[in-house]
Amino acid sequence: MKNKKKIFIAEDEFIVSKNLEGKLIAFGYDVIGIASSGELAVEKIRKEQPDLVLMDIMLAGEMDGIETAGIIRSEFNIPIVFLTAYSSQEIYKRASITEPYAYIIKPFDERELEINIAIALYKHDMESKFLKKQQELEQLNDNLDRLVEERKEKLLLETNKKLQAENEQQRFFDIIEQTSDHVIITDTKGIIEYVNPAIMKFCGFTNDELIGSNPRILNSGIYGSNYFAYMWSQALGENDFNDKVINKKKNGDLYASDMKVIPLKNKHGEITHLASIGRDCTKEKEFEKKLIDIQEEERGRISKELHDSIGQSITAIKLGLNAVINNNQDQAINNNVSTQVDDLTKVIREIAYNLMPSILKDYGLVSALNKSTMILEKSSYLTINFLHPNETKRFKEDIELALFRITQEAISNCINHSNAKSITVRLVYENNFIALEIEDDGDGFENDELDNVREIGQGILNMKHRAFLLNGAFNLNSRINIGTIVKIRIPL
Repeated sequence: MKNKKKIFIAEDEFIVSKNLEGKLIAFGYDVIGIASSGELAVEKIRKEQPDLVLMDIMLAGEMDGIETAGIIRSEFNIPIVFLTAYSSQEIYKRASITEPYAYIIKPFDERELEINIAIALYKHDMESKFLKKQQELEQLNDNLDRLVEERKEKLLLETNKKLQAENEQQRFFDIIEQTSDHVIITDTKGIIEYVNPAIMKFCGFTNDELIGSNPRILNSGIYGSNYFAYMWSQALGENDFNDKVINKKKNGDLYASDMKVIPLKNKHGEITHLASIGRDCTKEKEFEKKLIDIQEEERGRISKELHDSIGQSITAIKLGLNAVINNNQDQAINNNVSTQVDDLTKVIREIAYNLMPSILKDYGLVSALNKSTMILEKSSYLTINFLHPNETKRFKEDIELALFRITQEAISNCINHSNAKSITVRLVYENNFIALEIEDDGDGFENDELDNVREIGQGILNMKHRAFLLNGAFNLNSRINIGTIVKIRIPL
């Protein structure tokens, strides 16, 4: 038979081990080795790499079966099924630390042995497949992050090279007159004194319309006044401001700009002007959004496969097991087998829901967030309040999905890092916007608005990026011992 599952037996009683070997071969498995001691078992398993280990708790040698199982699980990640004549609570407690896939009391029933081995192999196979899919998703995220970072580093390198000509005024103006980057130079009060041809051509404004005005002429209306005040305070404080923003052309069209604001100094080191250098990154944003759409489609496909194919298979297995259980008089074994199948079914359903909740697609954002917050509240120590308008509205699929993912990320960060006791999620409908707030009463941290956002963690960057891809605004406020509030505002 091809592709036989390989099983290793660790048993110190010769007659028992040979009896097991015969039964396993009759079940259709390949017994690749037998050892009577823990030391010998580890040595042989290291060479043979079986698919499953049948482990007696009481072995010859210095290590018992529990110690041996701990080494095997940590070093090889091979599923363990314990066989023992001992059923004391102390032994069971020690054995459970090694995360065995089954615990069978001698003397065991032949059918019980066959069922537990089949379930253990199937469960381990499903875990391995899920881990592989998870690694593929992580690789996709890593590739996306690397693409964005490479593009940003390239932009910064080009900008820094241009700024090296600062002291050569004529050469400097020759460069910015011809560059495709959008350049605006203001005085320290924010009054525009110079714009290059590229931004006039791209945005549709004339030189007379821009000179003497304020850069807010390009304001898309998405950001609040605090955002621009923070931008200029950073630049005037001799800290370069760098962010991707959504601006507006003269005709009302929105566009994405990778923008950097830097201070310009005279020969005495005094700041006399501020320079804003931007580059249209709308196509880059659209490409990144497509990558996320592909990622979400893959999540949906995996979720459907888990729910439909694997879920149905487990249901069929459970029906078959129930028939076997009805003929088995040992209630403890019946409960153990039934519980294992129920636990596996629950895990697969939770994985499928987190990958792509069907309720989001079928009933909308409010229903999905309501269910998700209730589930998270039950599984954590937190009180989670979800506040939303009584009116039920549906929005574009990408907006609903982005806000759902942002909420998941924010609550996960809070649970893992904030030591908060409660979280409040607010959903607000504005005239042409939808706003989301996630507020906690946790430890907080020393950051104002988006200051040093890179040091906060990848989760915050992911939330900010999802909002940006939908032309939305991201705002983060955190205070020590008060808590953190994340605000998202997306145009409809």
